[in-house]
Amino acid sequence: MPAYNIGRNKAIDEKEKMVNMKGKKVLSGLVCAAVLAAPGAAWADSTDVHLRINSASIGGSATEGEAYISDAGRTMIPLRLVSEALDYQTDWQPDGSIHITSADGSVDVTLQVGSTAYTANGAAGTFETAPTLKNDRTYLPARDFTELYGDIYWDNDTRTVWIAQGKDLQYQIIGGRLLRADANGIQQVALPEGYTIYDPGGTDPILGQRVINGTSYLALLCQDSWKEPTPLFRDDGDHLTFVTNIYPSSFCVDGDTVYYTDGFNAGAWSNPVEPNRLYAATIGGDTVSYTLDCAVNACVLDMVDGQLTATDGDGVQHVIDLSTLTPAQD
Repeated sequence: MPAYNIGRNKAIDEKEKMVNMKGKKVLSGLVCAAVLAAPGAAWADSTDVHLRINSASIGGSATEGEAYISDAGRTMIPLRLVSEALDYQTDWQPDGSIHITSADGSVDVTLQVGSTAYTANGAAGTFETAPTLKNDRTYLPARDFTELYGDIYWDNDTRTVWIAQGKDLQYQIIGGRLLRADANGIQQVALPEGYTIYDPGGTDPILGQRVINGTSYLALLCQDSWKEPTPLFRDDGDHLTFVTNIYPSSFCVDGDTVYYTDGFNAGAWSNPVEPNRLYAATIGGDTVSYTLDCAVNACVLDMVDGQLTATDGDGVQHVIDLSTLTPAQD
C-alpha cells in the first residue's frame, strides 16, 4: 500500500482511492450517541472493533489503520481504509488540509486534522470531535463519518461498525439481527415469531435474495432449520413474512407460486441432490416436483413473458411448460 502520512504539510506522493459512498447526512435510528460514544473506562484504546463496508469486512492493522475505541470512548474509523473501499479520490493540500472527492462529483469534502471545521459540497459543518492522527493514520469518530459518508450502524454486542453505501438495497446480519439499507437509511427488519437467524460463523445466513416485481425475497438460515429446506421470506418493510420453505438455490416467485430447485448442496444430510428436479410450491398449500430434461439446478429461474424459464451458465434459456409434465411420484 502507498505511504500514508498526513502529518506533513505536503501533498502525498500517491493518490489514494475510496469506495463510492453517498454524501448523505443520515444517522440510522438504530444508531445513537450512546453507542458511538461509549464509556471510555471500559474500552480504553481497544482495537477489538469490526468494520464492514457494504458486504465486505475490512481488516486493517496498526500500520495500515484499523478501527478502534479511543480512551475517550469514541469509536474511531480509519479514513484511509474507508477511502480505499469507497473509491473516492483523496488529496493532501499544501496547507495540510485533506480534500476528498467522488468521481461523479456528488461528494466534495475538505477537512483538516486537529480541526472540527469542515466543508461538504460547499456547506460549512462542524465535527463533534476533530480528526486525529494515530501511527500516521487519520481517524474520524464513527458518528462524524455519518456527516460525510451517509448511513452507519453500530452494534454494541459484537462491536461492529457497518457503513452502507449508496441507495441500492442491501442486507447484513449483525449480532443476530437482520438489517436492511436502502435510500431510506438503515433499518432493523423483524423476523416472524418463532424464527431466529442461525449464524454460526463462516457461512452467510442469507442463502438467497432477489427482488421480483419490486418485492424483495430472502432465504435465511434459521435456528433449527439448517437440516431442512430453508425458510423463504418476503420483505414487508419493517418485518419479514414467511412465504414457504425452499432449498438454497435459484428461486422465482410468480403470484402465489414459488419455483425452486435442489441447488448444489441442498441438504445432502436430508435428501440427495437431483440436478433435474424442479419444485413448484403453492404459498400456503402443497409442493409439487417435476423431473426436467435439463440440469435445472444449475440454472437461474425467471418468468419471461408469462413463461417460466431456466437459463444455464452458457446463457441457454430453457422454456418450462409444466402443463406438459407429469409430477414426480416421490
